[in-house]
Amino acid sequence: MKKTFILIVALCVNVHFFGLSQVVSIGNSLFTDSLKMPNDQIVVNLLSNTWLNSPANMKLMPVSIGAEVYVMNPLIGKKSALSLAIGFGVGANNIHNNCLPYDSLEVTYFSQIPGNFEYEKNKITTAYVDIPVEIRFRTKPNIKNRNFKVALGGKFGYLISNYIKYRGEDFKTSSNKIVKFKEYNINNVLPFRYGAFLRVGYGKINFIVNYTLSSLFEKNKGPDVIPVSFGFSFTFL
Repeated sequence: MKKTFILIVALCVNVHFFGLSQVVSIGNSLFTDSLKMPNDQIVVNLLSNTWLNSPANMKLMPVSIGAEVYVMNPLIGKKSALSLAIGFGVGANNIHNNCLPYDSLEVTYFSQIPGNFEYEKNKITTAYVDIPVEIRFRTKPNIKNRNFKVALGGKFGYLISNYIKYRGEDFKTSSNKIVKFKEYNINNVLPFRYGAFLRVGYGKINFIVNYTLSSLFEKNKGPDVIPVSFGFSFTFL
C-alpha cells in the first residue's frame, strides 16, 4: 500500500512538472514568435494619383503614377498585436493632364493646351518631406512569417518641390517642332499638406488609400483640388 502511494505521488509530481514545462514551453514559443513579428520599418508605396474637384476644363489622364518611401519606427507595442509607429520619408505625386497653370490677378487657373498641337507628356509634380504616424493592428505570424495587418494613420508633409513638365509640339511659338521644358514653383501651391491613410494587407503586400485633407492651392488663390491616391504598399523588416 505504501509503495502504491509513493508511486501515485511520484506520478502526480511528474505530471505536474510536465504540465508546467509545457506551459512554459508554449509561453516561450509565443514570446519567440512575437520577437520575430515584422515591424514594417520600411514602407514603399506605388500609387495612382488623381484630383478631386479638378477644374471643369481639365482632363485627367487615367494613369498618373506616384511613389512614397518611409522609414518607420514603432514607438509603442513593438512586440504586440496593437502598436503605434512614427516615421520620416518623401513622397512625390504626378498628375498627367491636358492643361497648364497660368496666373491672373495673383490667382492661379488652368488653361487647356491648344487642341491642334500634339504632346507626349504634360504633368504636374509635387514632392514632400512627410512625417507619418500610424496605429497598427496585426495578427500573429504564421509558419511563413506572414500575418494580416491593418494600419490607420495620418501624415504631415512639407513641400520641397513642384513643377510642370512638358514634351511635345511647341504651342508657344505655334510650331510643330518638338520641345521640352520644366518650370518650377507653380504659384499659390500650399507649402504643406496633411491627410489620412489606410493600409490593409497580408505579409509584405498591402493596399493603401491616401486622402489629403488640405487643398493643393491656397484658399481663393487657385482651384480647390484635393489630391487622392491609392495603390500598393510594400513593407519590409
